[in-house]
Amino acid sequence: MNDWTDRALCAEISGDFFYPEKGDGVAAAKAVCRSCEVRLPCLEYALEIGDREGIFGGFTERTRLKIARDHRAGKPLEDIIAEDDAEYYARLEKSAGLAKAAARRHRARKQTRYAEAVRECEEVAS
Repeated sequence: MNDWTDRALCAEISGDFFYPEKGDGVAAAKAVCRSCEVRLPCLEYALEIGDREGIFGGFTERTRLKIARDHRAGKPLEDIIAEDDAEYYARLEKSAGLAKAAARRHRARKQTRYAEAVRECEEVAS
C-alpha cells in the first residue's frame, strides 16, 4: 500500500479491531492509534480516500468528518492530533485525580472505623 503502513501498529492486529460494530467501544482501538508512529499519515490517508468507517489515526468516522472540515478551513492535521492528545491526557489526569481522591476517602473511612472499633473495645474493657 504505502511505506507508512509497514510501520503501523494496526498491521500487527486484526483489522476487525479497527472496524467495531455499532455500539462496541472504540477506546482500545483509539489507544493503539494514539501510540502509533504513523498516526498522521494514517489520518491523511483516511481523509484522502474519504473512508466513512473504522478508526484511522485514532479518530472515528464521525470525528473525521469534523476534522476534514477543519482541515479544509486551514487547520493543520498536526494541530488537530495535538489537541486530541491534550484532551485525552487531561481526561486521564482528571480520572487519576478522582481515583486518588476516592482512595483517600476510603482510607479515611477505614481509619475512622478502626478508631471507632478501638473506642468500643476500650469501653467494653473498662
